[in-house]
Amino acid sequence: MSEVQIIGQDRINAMLRQLNEFDSNKAVKAGIRKGVNLLRRAGIKRLKERMKNPAGVTGNLLKVFQVKVKKNKLGGLAGFGMVTDSQGGKIKAMHAYIVDAGTDERSRGSKGSTGKMPALHYWTDTRDADMGGAIDEVLRGTEEAIIKIMT
Repeated sequence: MSEVQIIGQDRINAMLRQLNEFDSNKAVKAGIRKGVNLLRRAGIKRLKERMKNPAGVTGNLLKVFQVKVKKNKLGGLAGFGMVTDSQGGKIKAMHAYIVDAGTDERSRGSKGSTGKMPALHYWTDTRDADMGGAIDEVLRGTEEAIIKIMT
């Protein structure tokens, strides 16, 4: 696990103390939304770079990247989600984690094998490489939201 040093957090904490609790939560959530959206965009970019035909990456595999800012707590989630069709029935794009982690060749008895899916590690690399940038984006987004609320 890597250690992250946050620069400028004291200044933002001082600005947050000047706001009431509702406005400070609103500002922090706006910053969190910016940070997790940065991770989402970076994941999509890496996926397109690593596919055999980057122009062919459309539809369900791109829709699986989801961003969620928690309602009752301060925090956010970025990663794979479940995509359903427009009627809310059939789940699509459940294979995103397989594209990221890859699979080994598996035999299906007398019917042959499923083949091997090479790992692309697009989400793993995004998480490792862009987490520091996402934290900086959270701080920048929080500061922008505080300034917007105060004016």
